Amino acid sequence: MINVKVQCIYYSASRTTQRILDKVAEGTGMMVLPAVDITNPKTRKTFDGKMDADLVIVGSAVYEGSIPFIAMEPFLKLEGKGKWAVPVGVYGNRSAEAYISELSKLLRDREFKIIAGAQFVAQHSYNHDALAKAGAIGRPDEADLELAHSLGGKIAEKMVDPVEADIEGKPLKFGDKYKNRSEWVGERLKKMIMGPTYNADKCIQCNECVEACPIEAVDPSTYATDEDTCIKCMACIKVCPTDAKTVKFPPMVSQFMNGWGQERKEPMLYL
Repeated sequence: MINVKVQCIYYSASRTTQRILDKVAEGTGMMVLPAVDITNPKTRKTFDGKMDADLVIVGSAVYEGSIPFIAMEPFLKLEGKGKWAVPVGVYGNRSAEAYISELSKLLRDREFKIIAGAQFVAQHSYNHDALAKAGAIGRPDEADLELAHSLGGKIAEKMVDPVEADIEGKPLKFGDKYKNRSEWVGERLKKMIMGPTYNADKCIQCNECVEACPIEAVDPSTYATDEDTCIKCMACIKVCPTDAKTVKFPPMVSQFMNGWGQERKEPMLYL
Protein backbone atom coordinates (compact mmCIF):
# COMPACT_ATOMS: atom_id res chain seq x y z
CA MET A 1 0.00 0.00 0.00
CA ILE A 2 1.33 3.42 -0.92
CA ASN A 3 1.93 5.93 1.86
CA VAL A 4 -1.06 8.22 1.26
CA LYS A 5 -3.31 9.89 3.80
CA VAL A 6 -6.99 10.48 3.05
CA GLN A 7 -9.38 12.99 4.61
CA CYS A 8 -13.06 13.81 4.12
CA ILE A 9 -14.79 17.17 4.17
CA TYR A 10 -18.57 17.16 3.98
CA TYR A 11 -21.87 18.91 4.55
CA SER A 12 -24.33 16.27 5.77
CA ALA A 13 -27.44 17.48 7.61
CA SER A 14 -29.09 14.04 7.55
CA ARG A 15 -25.77 12.19 8.02
CA THR A 16 -26.20 10.13 4.84
CA THR A 17 -23.40 11.95 3.01
CA GLN A 18 -21.14 11.38 6.00
CA ARG A 19 -21.88 7.63 5.96
CA ILE A 20 -21.05 7.35 2.26
CA LEU A 21 -17.83 9.37 2.41
CA ASP A 22 -16.67 7.45 5.47
CA LYS A 23 -17.16 4.20 3.55
CA VAL A 24 -15.20 5.49 0.54
CA ALA A 25 -12.35 6.59 2.80
CA GLU A 26 -12.38 3.27 4.66
CA GLY A 27 -12.32 1.37 1.37
CA THR A 28 -9.06 3.00 0.29
CA GLY A 29 -7.22 1.14 3.03
CA MET A 30 -5.19 4.30 3.62
CA MET A 31 -4.61 6.21 6.83
CA VAL A 32 -7.84 8.16 7.39
CA LEU A 33 -7.42 11.55 9.09
CA PRO A 34 -10.23 13.16 11.13
CA ALA A 35 -12.96 14.51 8.88
CA VAL A 36 -13.89 18.18 8.53
CA ASP A 37 -17.63 18.36 9.17
CA ILE A 38 -18.84 21.69 7.78
CA THR A 39 -22.41 20.84 8.78
CA ASN A 40 -21.38 22.26 12.12
CA PRO A 41 -21.72 26.07 12.05
CA LYS A 42 -18.72 26.54 14.35
CA THR A 43 -16.53 24.49 12.00
CA ARG A 44 -17.70 26.54 9.02
CA LYS A 45 -16.75 29.76 10.81
CA THR A 46 -13.27 28.59 11.81
CA PHE A 47 -12.29 26.46 8.78
CA ASP A 48 -9.22 27.96 7.09
CA GLY A 49 -9.27 25.85 3.92
CA LYS A 50 -6.26 23.70 4.78
CA MET A 51 -6.52 19.92 4.49
CA ASP A 52 -3.79 17.71 5.95
CA ALA A 53 -4.19 14.70 3.65
CA ASP A 54 -2.78 13.87 0.21
CA LEU A 55 -6.20 12.74 -1.01
CA VAL A 56 -9.33 14.72 -0.13
CA ILE A 57 -12.88 13.38 -0.50
CA VAL A 58 -15.26 16.33 -0.84
CA GLY A 59 -19.00 15.82 -0.62
CA SER A 60 -22.39 17.21 0.26
CA ALA A 61 -26.06 16.69 -0.17
CA VAL A 62 -27.32 17.97 -3.52
CA TYR A 63 -29.66 20.96 -3.16
CA GLU A 64 -31.70 21.85 -6.24
CA GLY A 65 -29.30 19.91 -8.45
CA SER A 66 -26.28 21.85 -7.24
CA ILE A 67 -23.91 22.56 -4.36
CA PRO A 68 -25.73 23.74 -1.22
CA PHE A 69 -25.25 27.43 -0.49
CA ILE A 70 -24.33 26.49 3.08
CA ALA A 71 -21.30 24.50 1.83
CA MET A 72 -20.08 27.09 -0.64
CA GLU A 73 -18.01 29.31 1.64
CA PRO A 74 -15.89 26.50 3.16
CA PHE A 75 -15.54 24.77 -0.23
CA LEU A 76 -14.30 28.02 -1.75
CA LYS A 77 -11.68 28.27 1.02
CA LEU A 78 -10.15 24.89 0.14
CA GLU A 79 -6.47 24.95 -0.81
CA GLY A 80 -5.60 22.20 -3.27
CA LYS A 81 -1.90 22.86 -3.88
CA GLY A 82 -1.80 19.97 -6.38
CA LYS A 83 -3.48 17.43 -4.10
CA TRP A 84 -5.88 14.82 -5.43
CA ALA A 85 -9.60 15.12 -4.78
CA VAL A 86 -12.78 13.07 -5.16
CA PRO A 87 -16.04 15.06 -5.56
CA VAL A 88 -19.10 13.20 -4.25
CA GLY A 89 -22.74 14.24 -4.46
CA VAL A 90 -25.61 12.62 -2.55
CA TYR A 91 -29.14 13.27 -3.80
CA GLY A 92 -32.63 12.19 -2.85
CA ASN A 93 -33.60 10.05 -5.87
CA ARG A 94 -34.73 13.09 -7.89
CA SER A 95 -31.71 14.32 -9.88
CA ALA A 96 -28.10 15.24 -9.21
CA GLU A 97 -28.09 17.33 -12.42
CA ALA A 98 -24.55 18.70 -13.04
CA TYR A 99 -23.41 18.62 -9.41
CA ILE A 100 -20.30 16.52 -10.08
CA SER A 101 -19.22 18.78 -12.93
CA GLU A 102 -19.80 21.91 -10.85
CA LEU A 103 -17.88 20.61 -7.84
CA SER A 104 -15.08 19.31 -10.10
CA LYS A 105 -14.61 22.76 -11.61
CA LEU A 106 -14.70 24.39 -8.18
CA LEU A 107 -12.02 22.01 -6.91
CA ARG A 108 -9.83 22.43 -9.98
CA ASP A 109 -10.11 26.19 -9.56
CA ARG A 110 -8.76 25.62 -6.03
CA GLU A 111 -5.76 23.75 -7.57
CA PHE A 112 -6.93 20.20 -6.86
CA LYS A 113 -6.58 17.38 -9.38
CA ILE A 114 -9.63 15.09 -9.77
CA ILE A 115 -8.83 11.39 -9.58
CA ALA A 116 -12.43 10.12 -9.37
CA GLY A 117 -15.98 11.19 -8.57
CA ALA A 118 -19.32 9.70 -7.62
CA GLN A 119 -22.97 10.44 -7.05
CA PHE A 120 -25.00 8.36 -4.63
CA VAL A 121 -28.67 8.18 -3.69
CA ALA A 122 -29.93 8.70 -0.15
CA GLN A 123 -33.28 9.06 1.51
CA HIS A 124 -34.62 12.50 0.62
CA SER A 125 -34.86 14.91 3.53
CA TYR A 126 -38.57 15.27 2.68
CA ASN A 127 -40.16 11.93 3.60
CA HIS A 128 -42.96 11.67 1.08
CA ASP A 129 -45.09 8.89 -0.42
CA ALA A 130 -43.71 9.37 -3.94
CA LEU A 131 -40.16 8.93 -2.70
CA ALA A 132 -41.09 5.89 -0.62
CA LYS A 133 -42.58 4.22 -3.70
CA ALA A 134 -39.30 4.74 -5.54
CA GLY A 135 -37.35 2.82 -2.93
CA ALA A 136 -35.53 5.89 -1.65
CA ILE A 137 -36.49 5.29 1.98
CA GLY A 138 -33.65 3.76 3.95
CA ARG A 139 -30.89 4.67 1.54
CA PRO A 140 -27.98 4.46 1.45
CA ASP A 141 -28.71 0.76 1.83
CA GLU A 142 -26.25 -2.10 2.14
CA ALA A 143 -25.64 -2.23 -1.61
CA ASP A 144 -24.94 1.52 -1.74
CA LEU A 145 -22.44 1.32 1.11
CA GLU A 146 -20.71 -1.72 -0.40
CA LEU A 147 -20.31 0.19 -3.66
CA ALA A 148 -18.91 3.19 -1.77
CA HIS A 149 -16.39 0.89 -0.07
CA SER A 150 -15.38 -0.67 -3.39
CA LEU A 151 -14.98 2.82 -4.89
CA GLY A 152 -12.40 3.51 -2.21
CA GLY A 153 -10.47 0.43 -3.33
CA LYS A 154 -10.54 1.56 -6.97
CA ILE A 155 -9.29 5.01 -5.96
CA ALA A 156 -6.42 3.42 -4.02
CA GLU A 157 -5.45 1.46 -7.15
CA LYS A 158 -5.46 4.64 -9.21
CA MET A 159 -3.32 6.47 -6.65
CA VAL A 160 -0.41 4.09 -7.40
CA ASP A 161 -0.01 5.81 -10.78
CA PRO A 162 -2.59 8.61 -10.67
CA VAL A 163 -4.16 10.23 -13.72
CA GLU A 164 -7.02 12.73 -13.80
CA ALA A 165 -10.55 11.40 -14.25
CA ASP A 166 -12.34 12.57 -17.37
CA ILE A 167 -14.98 14.69 -15.66
CA GLU A 168 -16.11 17.83 -17.42
CA GLY A 169 -16.09 20.98 -15.32
CA LYS A 170 -19.10 23.28 -15.42
CA PRO A 171 -19.80 26.68 -13.82
CA LEU A 172 -22.05 26.91 -10.79
CA LYS A 173 -25.70 26.52 -11.68
CA PHE A 174 -26.79 29.61 -9.74
CA GLY A 175 -23.68 31.73 -10.30
CA ASP A 176 -23.74 34.84 -8.14
CA LYS A 177 -27.26 33.96 -6.98
CA TYR A 178 -25.62 31.83 -4.31
CA LYS A 179 -25.32 35.12 -2.49
CA ASN A 180 -29.08 35.68 -2.61
CA ARG A 181 -31.03 32.51 -1.81
CA SER A 182 -34.36 34.29 -2.30
CA GLU A 183 -33.74 34.09 -6.06
CA TRP A 184 -33.51 30.30 -6.06
CA VAL A 185 -36.60 28.54 -7.41
CA GLY A 186 -36.44 25.92 -4.66
CA GLU A 187 -36.23 28.55 -1.97
CA ARG A 188 -39.63 29.85 -3.04
CA LEU A 189 -40.95 26.30 -2.70
CA LYS A 190 -39.41 25.96 0.75
CA LYS A 191 -41.09 29.19 1.86
CA MET A 192 -44.41 27.38 1.36
CA ILE A 193 -43.35 24.75 3.92
CA MET A 194 -43.74 25.79 7.53
CA GLY A 195 -40.77 25.11 9.76
CA PRO A 196 -40.87 22.04 12.02
CA THR A 197 -43.47 22.23 14.76
CA TYR A 198 -42.64 21.39 18.36
CA ASN A 199 -44.66 19.22 20.75
CA ALA A 200 -43.60 20.07 24.31
CA ASP A 201 -45.42 17.03 25.73
CA LYS A 202 -43.23 14.66 23.71
CA CYS A 203 -39.98 16.56 24.17
CA ILE A 204 -37.43 15.05 26.60
CA GLN A 205 -35.09 18.06 26.30
CA CYS A 206 -32.20 16.00 24.97
CA ASN A 207 -30.95 18.96 22.88
CA GLU A 208 -30.34 16.70 19.88
CA CYS A 209 -32.28 19.07 17.61
CA VAL A 210 -30.27 22.07 18.81
CA GLU A 211 -26.97 20.31 18.12
CA ALA A 212 -28.08 18.93 14.76
CA CYS A 213 -29.28 22.19 13.21
CA PRO A 214 -26.63 23.34 10.69
CA ILE A 215 -27.89 26.91 10.72
CA GLU A 216 -28.52 27.37 14.47
CA ALA A 217 -32.25 27.93 13.93
CA VAL A 218 -33.46 25.97 16.98
CA ASP A 219 -33.78 27.96 20.20
CA PRO A 220 -31.85 26.09 22.96
CA SER A 221 -34.28 27.33 25.61
CA THR A 222 -37.66 26.78 23.95
CA TYR A 223 -36.72 24.31 21.16
CA ALA A 224 -38.79 26.40 18.77
CA THR A 225 -37.53 26.82 15.21
CA ASP A 226 -36.88 30.27 13.77
CA GLU A 227 -39.03 30.28 10.63
CA ASP A 228 -36.95 32.94 8.86
CA THR A 229 -33.66 31.13 9.48
CA CYS A 230 -34.75 27.52 8.93
CA ILE A 231 -33.57 25.98 5.63
CA LYS A 232 -35.94 22.97 5.83
CA CYS A 233 -33.09 20.44 5.89
CA MET A 234 -35.10 18.33 8.39
CA ALA A 235 -32.03 17.50 10.46
CA CYS A 236 -33.88 18.23 13.70
CA ILE A 237 -36.70 15.87 12.71
CA LYS A 238 -34.25 13.08 11.81
CA VAL A 239 -32.52 13.15 15.19
CA CYS A 240 -35.54 13.65 17.48
CA PRO A 241 -35.97 10.37 19.45
CA THR A 242 -39.59 11.05 20.46
CA ASP A 243 -41.06 12.64 17.29
CA ALA A 244 -41.49 15.93 19.12
CA LYS A 245 -40.45 17.68 15.90
CA THR A 246 -42.71 17.25 12.87
CA VAL A 247 -43.47 18.98 9.58
CA LYS A 248 -46.47 19.03 7.26
CA PHE A 249 -46.37 19.64 3.52
CA PRO A 250 -48.99 21.92 1.95
CA PRO A 251 -51.09 20.26 -0.80
CA MET A 252 -49.33 22.25 -3.56
CA VAL A 253 -45.90 21.12 -2.35
CA SER A 254 -47.05 17.50 -2.07
CA GLN A 255 -48.39 17.64 -5.60
CA PHE A 256 -45.06 18.98 -6.84
CA MET A 257 -43.14 16.21 -5.07
CA ASN A 258 -45.38 13.55 -6.59
CA GLY A 259 -43.42 14.06 -9.79
CA TRP A 260 -40.13 13.13 -8.16
CA GLY A 261 -38.29 9.84 -8.16
CA GLN A 262 -40.81 7.41 -9.57
CA GLU A 263 -38.10 4.82 -10.15
CA ARG A 264 -35.17 3.70 -8.06
CA LYS A 265 -31.96 5.40 -9.19
CA GLU A 266 -28.53 3.87 -8.73
CA PRO A 267 -25.14 5.40 -7.88
CA MET A 268 -22.80 6.53 -10.65
CA LEU A 269 -19.00 6.31 -10.43
CA TYR A 270 -16.53 8.38 -12.41
CA LEU A 271 -13.06 6.82 -12.63
